[in-house]
Amino acid sequence: RWACGGVLWGYRDAGVRLVTTDTRRMAVADGPAVVTGPLTDRSAIVPLKAVHLVERALTDDGEPVRLALGSNTATA
Repeated sequence: RWACGGVLWGYRDAGVRLVTTDTRRMAVADGPAVVTGPLTDRSAIVPLKAVHLVERALTDDGEPVRLALGSNTATA
């Protein structure tokens, strides 16, 4: 059975990188981002259920998306 359990979200000053695997294949996506806050180099594994909730909140209206990764939380 090939299943994805979560997505590694990593960000730095210049952008964001999302990485996931189903134990057989790996997908990597890079994109631009504005990173602010005390930690400008951070990564976290976000459960797939939370990724789906963020995906449902996204729209095509061109507005920027704000995401915050805390020590134990991810907020959109």
